[in-house]
Order: sequence, then structure tokens, then C-alpha cells
Amino acid sequence: MSTPQATTSNRKKAQKKGEDELSTSKLFHIPVHLIEVEDGFNNRLDYGSEKFEELRDNIKENGVKEPIRVIPHPTSKGRYILREGHRRMRAVELLLKAGEAIKKVPAIIASKETPEDSLLRMVSSNNGKPFENIELGLTFEKLVNFGWSVKDISKKTGYKENKVYFCLSLTKLPKKYHKMMADGSIQDSLVVNVFRHYKDDPEKAEKELDKSIKNATKEHEQKVKTTIKEAEAKGAKIKKSEIKKTKITAKHLSPKSAVANPLQKIEEAIITAEKKPDVYDQKKVLLLNTIYQCVTNKGTANEILEILKLKK
Repeated sequence: MSTPQATTSNRKKAQKKGEDELSTSKLFHIPVHLIEVEDGFNNRLDYGSEKFEELRDNIKENGVKEPIRVIPHPTSKGRYILREGHRRMRAVELLLKAGEAIKKVPAIIASKETPEDSLLRMVSSNNGKPFENIELGLTFEKLVNFGWSVKDISKKTGYKENKVYFCLSLTKLPKKYHKMMADGSIQDSLVVNVFRHYKDDPEKAEKELDKSIKNATKEHEQKVKTTIKEAEAKGAKIKKSEIKKTKITAKHLSPKSAVANPLQKIEEAIITAEKKPDVYDQKKVLLLNTIYQCVTNKGTANEILEILKLKK
């Protein structure tokens, strides 16, 4: 891998003070060993699988092209703390362990950036893998701890207030489900609904979800057997890891579950209809699915009306 060129800078002189002042951030090529990852600052729980592998392979071939963002270390002169680009640096870390020679990475040094600024950029300027609801919630929670209101967060990030409230509600759920919600193993609205139903008995909620996890696991195992058998019949081979995992949703609740509700039936109908596009009107299925997602994510009546408006 070629060594990056000498340090360059994109610093511009401020032309005007106040709101119209231009950024004074600097672009450098910083030695990897001088960059620290602050424990607990990054709220990304899932780096992705295929997309992350693509990113890692791309960096292996071409180096880090998109600059990361760092701030000067407050106590260790000459060192820096990572603020943006955790997936890129994670890929670099793994490549270094594999023996790749990556000495420096391009980075913007944001000398005056506050923790709040960094958190805000994390959710509003992310160009990599989109943050999942739980990851957004953990970021919003930190902003709340800095004294921000839901209205402030909504205004600064562009997310609607009901979305902010929903994401924040996920952070109150047991941590054992956080990673599962982040990697898509379980539907976040299902976890919320189960714990809301058993709000006075969280142990029952966990038992209910444990049953749904077991049901989904059985379904996935059957899916793996069927898929491999069908592939072998065609003379092809397929690995278990190549078969997409079954997402745990309301349909995996026990038939006798007290949490089961009309929304579960709607979801089951949507899943069935999406598998048979030659039988069902896909425009109607899409409309129903959009309304379903709106309702399960605590959407308002006005938002549902917006969905139902005629598009001329």
C-alpha cells in the first residue's frame, strides 16, 4: 500500500465573524497509532456484514479515501480522539491485525468541536451505514443528558418528534435486546409492544420474547434445511451463512400470547401478500405496509392522513 503524501491542509481564513464565519477545520494524514477511540462515545452497535466487508476490502485495495474526523486529545499532546468514521477505523484495525501496512489515514481535525456537535454530526451527516432506531436512540439520549429537549433534537437532526420519542423509548429496554434490534434480528416495535403490555412485570415480557426468539429460530432452521435441499437438487451448493436469518416479528409470538393484537394479523397478511406479487395488488400492499409501519412507530393520525392523500 502506498504511503500517503505529505501533510496537506484545507484551512481557510475566516472571512467574517459570527454565524457567517467559515470552518477552520484542518485536513491532515495522521499516523493510525495516534488516534484513540473513546469508549462508549460511538453508539453504533452493528457495523453490518456484507457492506462492512466491502468497505474493508476497498480500504485494503485503495486505502482510506474519505477523511475521518478527530479532535485533539485534551490531555495527551499530539494524540487525537475519533469523532466520525468508526466503521472506517474498525476496518483499518482489522486490516492491521491481518498484516496490512496502513500507516496513516486522512483526517479532519475539528479543534473547536464540542461533544454535542459530534453527536449531532453523527446522526445528521452520516454517509455510511444508516443508524438503526436503537443507535439513534442512544445518541438522542446523550443529547438529552446534555440538556437538549426532544423539540431541540427534532429541529437540529430533522427527525420528527414522534420518531425521536420512539427511538428514546428503545433505550429503556433491556440491553440484551439492543444488539438484536441494531442488527435486525428482532423488530424493535415488537420489543416495545411486549414490554408495554407487561409494564408491571418485565420478567413476563422477557419470557414472551424468549418464546418468539425460539419460534423464529425453529423457522430459520427449517428454512435452512429446505433451501440447502432445493439447492442440492439442482446440483448447487449453498452455505448456511449465506441464508438470511429470520427476523423475529409479531408472527413469532405464541398463538396464545396476550400481546397478540390486530396489528399482528395485518403484518401476517402483508408478509403473505408480498410473497405473491402475481396474486395481490402490490400498490395496496405497499399502502397497507406504509400505514402499518407508521402506526407501529407511534405515528399520528395526521401522518396517516398524509399517507392516504391522493397523489395527483
